[in-house]
Amino acid sequence: MLLKQKEFLGGGTVLLLFAAFLILFFQQTDPGKKGNSYSVRFVRENVSITIAPGLAEVSGCYFMNNAMTSTRPVPLYYPFPVSSTSTFPDSIAVFLISPQGQKTISFRIAADRQGIYFSIFLFPQSTTEFQVYYRQRIEGKFVRYILRSTRIWGYPLQEAKFVIRVPKSVEKVRFSLQPDLKTVEKNCIVYQIIRRNFLPKEDLLIWWQ
Repeated sequence: MLLKQKEFLGGGTVLLLFAAFLILFFQQTDPGKKGNSYSVRFVRENVSITIAPGLAEVSGCYFMNNAMTSTRPVPLYYPFPVSSTSTFPDSIAVFLISPQGQKTISFRIAADRQGIYFSIFLFPQSTTEFQVYYRQRIEGKFVRYILRSTRIWGYPLQEAKFVIRVPKSVEKVRFSLQPDLKTVEKNCIVYQIIRRNFLPKEDLLIWWQ
């Protein structure tokens, strides 16, 4: 996944947690359980990527589990694939998803315009779902979705699912991860990539002609 955990200190100062420290930060004793376990886990993601001429739209649903017996606030940093050929997104939205519907979550753009900061509250002994949507302009015939930051969490995702839609006019599409399924819809071709017990070594890259 593309989430990097950060900790907010001193009234807004942000300190990036290195991988080893991050693991220790989450490895806490849960009251009522013997021994230590990861109290907060990033367990699953479902991501939709839609490619159109000059644009890429991404909508990701992310699932985090809180094993503790109390509500946990979790500050997060969400990076975007900004480069000379991919601009900072011109549209961004973050939502908390629940059986009652979706609730907008406020966010702050990082000073370097490479990502956003936001916080979510994880209810005790349950899994919380939230969604991040963004749209960015692209030049050329290449899209990148950040995956390598998943390794910072120190353990694999239970499941990761990616659905990529490209126009029928796009030819010779290639992926850094081999698709598991290809179907045809009215105006586009749909590729699905499904991975379980997934700890990515590289980002998801998509090329075409």
